[in-house]
Amino acid sequence: SSSALELQLAFDIDGRPEGVTGEVHYGFRSFDHLLDLDEHQLAAMRRACCRAFTARAAKGGYSSGATYWLGAREMRERGGTLRPLERLARHIFELHTAHASFDATRSGAEWWTQ
Repeated sequence: SSSALELQLAFDIDGRPEGVTGEVHYGFRSFDHLLDLDEHQLAAMRRACCRAFTARAAKGGYSSGATYWLGAREMRERGGTLRPLERLARHIFELHTAHASFDATRSGAEWWTQ
């Protein structure tokens, strides 16, 4: 028999993850100048995006392809060893959760490229 990791999810009345407290903004936000990259860094980021891109044509409302998960605890543990796209996901996660309280063992950032 294979052992699969079972993830238990609990949602509040609005369909958001349960247990998150503090100041959390659920609406759209934009961060101007989030990426302050020189031409070399920008080219490297584009190459990383191309390597991570797996989306395919939509089937049944969703495109097929992989998304990636970076857990909040992993963000801390791996620190400087995160790859560029993971560092970007961590930075965005930190922007969204700066004033929130959450369980780092059950929280993180799902990311993908388009």
